[in-house]
Amino acid sequence: MNKRKRGAWLYYQIKDGKIVKRKPICPRCGSFMAEHSGRLHCGRCGYTEFKSRE
Repeated sequence: MNKRKRGAWLYYQIKDGKIVKRKPICPRCGSFMAEHSGRLHCGRCGYTEFKSRE
């Protein structure tokens, strides 16, 4: 089974010479949130935001 390669390039990018975070940040605990099809979810504290269907 192939494992996914993980690294800092998944979470950060460089724009105009500055490092910018790619993924949304959890407002409760400050860690990165996972992006699912209809929601954003924090695996650390369990915080969930549902995306609007508009």
